[in-house]
Formats: sequence, structure tokens, C-alpha cells
Amino acid sequence: MPASEVTIWGRRYPLQIVALDAKPSVTFERERVILNVRPGSDAACRAATMYAWHKSVLRAAAAELIEKWQARLGVSVAACTPRRMETKWGSCTPHTRRIRLNTELVKKPPDLLEYVVAHELAHLRVPNHGKAFVAILDEHYPAWREARARLNESPPAARRKTATKHRESIAMSILPPKGRTGLARLIAAIGYSRAGIAAAFKGEAAFRQIVALNAVLVPLAFFCPVNRGERALMIAVCLLSLIVELFNSAIEAVVDRISEERHPLSKNAKDMGSAAQSVALALIAAVWGVILLG
Repeated sequence: MPASEVTIWGRRYPLQIVALDAKPSVTFERERVILNVRPGSDAACRAATMYAWHKSVLRAAAAELIEKWQARLGVSVAACTPRRMETKWGSCTPHTRRIRLNTELVKKPPDLLEYVVAHELAHLRVPNHGKAFVAILDEHYPAWREARARLNESPPAARRKTATKHRESIAMSILPPKGRTGLARLIAAIGYSRAGIAAAFKGEAAFRQIVALNAVLVPLAFFCPVNRGERALMIAVCLLSLIVELFNSAIEAVVDRISEERHPLSKNAKDMGSAAQSVALALIAAVWGVILLG
């Protein structure tokens, strides 16, 4: 059969296809890749055999890097799964400690795989792309911005689809089924709310600080010599600061999800969220001051 080429770890190697009456396999020897397939095998069979080999090669390389970065970051990975991914090079589910790696990474230089592994393991410490996450990468992988730029020079194929189709697919994946009504819809909404509060408390130090402030001020309001209406107002402005911080955290999460690059509009969005929280805290001081000091 005529020879072609395959790319492994950033280098191109001759591919030799051999018709062999045995289980399909791939071997790498003497600077070439040999694909053994049964006589008469079609292109789909050859592609499936190569994909299985890519997964095995990526899994072995990632295992060594995961062991290295677990020790460096003080985290533990429960499982790593190579898989086809349409829009990402990797993903992480912090609460299950599972990561996934795009099988296309086997075609990239080894240092780019290491960047993706370091990136995903850093999410086990910080689930978002905020300042704390960037600080971890700056400390442990200073060249991460260069590595990310090199990866994005040739992004996963699906990123080249229209932005509209991508947004629709994301929306369909995160929105609750529209068929839910009544009690089922209410129960689902409560679940989403609990998940949102848990994510904010775990990933945002500012939200934890506001929770701590409320834990002090709300009980204190019951001991202040004020009437019921004034007490309700004092508690309401405290709870308002929690609501504002949830919105502020949501804005930061969305901005960080879109891109880690510094951009004036991203900065404006985060600054306005912080400004809203500053106004809410000033409102607490004003209301409590007026009521208690007359």
C-alpha cells in the first residue's frame, strides 16, 4: 500500500500500512509507524485502530505527567480519560477529581501536553480561572501563556464552526429541560441554587467573607434596641450584599470562562461587579448607622 505520514508529539513520521491476518495493531519502530490491519480492511477500520493507539500513547504519557504534577501541586487525580473533544484541549471536574484530555494532544509537542495537564490539575485547587488560578500557573508553569498561544494556533476543529452554532450547543447543554413544570421545576431550581451557592462558597474568597460578615451582623441585629421594621431593614441590607456578591462571582466566572486574556472590557465587567458590592456594603453602613445613631 502507498505510504503516508502521521504526526506524533509534534513530529511527522512515515506511516506504513501492512495487511496482516491478525488483530489490528500499531507499532512504532525505526522512526516509522506501522499500522497492521486485516486484508480488505476499510478506511474506517484503519482510523479506529489509529485512534485506539493514540489513546493508549496519550494515556501512558499523561500518567507520568500527572504523577509529577500531583506531587508539585499537592492534589490527587481519581481518573484521566483520553477522548475526542470538540472545543477543548482538556477539562476537569473538581469534585470528582476526574480530568479528560483531547486525543489530538498526541499530535502536539510533549511540552504542550504538560501544559494542559498542569492546567487541569490546577483546577483541583481552584475551579475557576480567577486570579488565584493564574497565580498557581505563574508560580509552577511560568511559560503557560506561550504554551496556550501555541495550542490556540491550531485549535480543536470544532472551534472553527460558527459562533452561533457553538453558543446554541452550549445553551442546550446547560439549560434545564423546558418540559419541567410545577413541583418538578421548583425542585430542579432549588438544586441549581444550592449548586450555585456551593460553587461560590468554594471558589470565591470574597463570597466567604460576605457570608462571615452576615454571620456576625444578622444575629447582632436581633440584640439591637430597634423596632421590628428597623430590624427587618438592617437584616435585608445584609442579605442584599450576599445577593450582589453572587452576581459579582457569576460575572467573574463567565468572564474567566470566555478567556484568561486581559482585556479592557473584561476588566470593566469585573470592576463594575466589584463596584456593585462596594455600594451594597456602603448601604449596610448607612442603614445601620442611621438606625442605631439616629
